[in-house]
Amino acid sequence: MAPAEAATADPVASVLAVTSPTSSSGETVSDQQLQAAGYERMAVVRAGGATGTLWRIIEPAGAWTWHANLHNAAPGSKVWAENWFSNVVSSATVPSGEIGVNTGTWSSFGKFRVCFRLADGTYRGSYYSQT
Repeated sequence: MAPAEAATADPVASVLAVTSPTSSSGETVSDQQLQAAGYERMAVVRAGGATGTLWRIIEPAGAWTWHANLHNAAPGSKVWAENWFSNVVSSATVPSGEIGVNTGTWSSFGKFRVCFRLADGTYRGSYYSQT
């Protein structure tokens, strides 16, 4: 896998500026907002009514920027993205009073997968994304 590439710009910054993953309103970045920002869905995993999604956008300069989210999950549930070597590259935990959460973004070439562990202990991991 190629080393991490620095992003030339964060294409989801405008989405996150409007609806930050940790906004005081408690809203998470929706799938529709990510699609509108140009992200494409690379992997999806579901269990117990929850959905974890891995998103990627290819920036104009060629860098790949990634983002993962978890929807319909109880507080304490965790979502993370792993690289090909099972290293966690970004993660987040659903805060109290919420039903979803977004990870931060990261820039890198390669294959990733989205995983989550629900508050009840259910674990799911997707297949690795295509490149």
